[in-house]
Amino acid sequence: MRSIARSACTVALAGALLLTGTLFTGSAAAVGEGPDYQGNETIRTSILSTYDEVVDFLKTQDARQDAMELEVIGQTVKGRDIHLVKYLSDPGNPTILYLAQQHGNEQLTTEAMLHTIKSLGSPSKESLLKDVNVLFIPMFNADGAMGDVNFPSTATSPPGNATSPATTPTRPTSTATTSPRPSPRRGPCTRTC
Repeated sequence: MRSIARSACTVALAGALLLTGTLFTGSAAAVGEGPDYQGNETIRTSILSTYDEVVDFLKTQDARQDAMELEVIGQTVKGRDIHLVKYLSDPGNPTILYLAQQHGNEQLTTEAMLHTIKSLGSPSKESLLKDVNVLFIPMFNADGAMGDVNFPSTATSPPGNATSPATTPTRPTSTATTSPRPSPRRGPCTRTC
C-alpha cells in the first residue's frame, strides 16, 4: 500500500513541477509568420536572474525553509559554484533530479525552477515532499548563462558551450563524391550559447 502511495505521490509531484514550467511558457498558435506575441517577441534579459542573484535567492530560501538543504557540488570552469537544492524526506523514497540551464541560453528554465523552489517552501506543499525526494540544480552551466563561453584552448569546454571556431567544423565531413551541403551555421556563435 505504501509503495502505491509513494508512486502516486511521485507522479503527482512530477506532474505539478511540469505544470509549473508550462505555466510560464503559455500557448502559441503558429499562423503564417509564426506565433503572435503582440509585440512581446523579445525577452528582456534585464528581468532574468544573474548567477549572483540566483545564489542569493538560494541562500535566502535555505534560511527560510526547514525541508530544504543547499549544497555546493562542484565548480564551473570559471570557478563559479554549482548549487544543489535538496528536499530529502526519506532515503528509501524515490528521488527526482531536475537540471536547469544546462545550456547557457535556457534562462527561463532557471526562472521556473526558482519559482518552484520558493513554492515548495510554503506549508501547503509539505505533503508533496513526504513520499518523494527532489533535487534541483537551478543553474548547471553558470559560465554559459553569464556569457562566459571563451575558454582557453587547453581547457575542455563543458557540454553546451561554444567551442573555438578554429576547432568547430562549419560543414559536415564527407567522403562522398558529391559536393557537401552548406551548413546552416554561418561562422561562430555571436550570442550567448
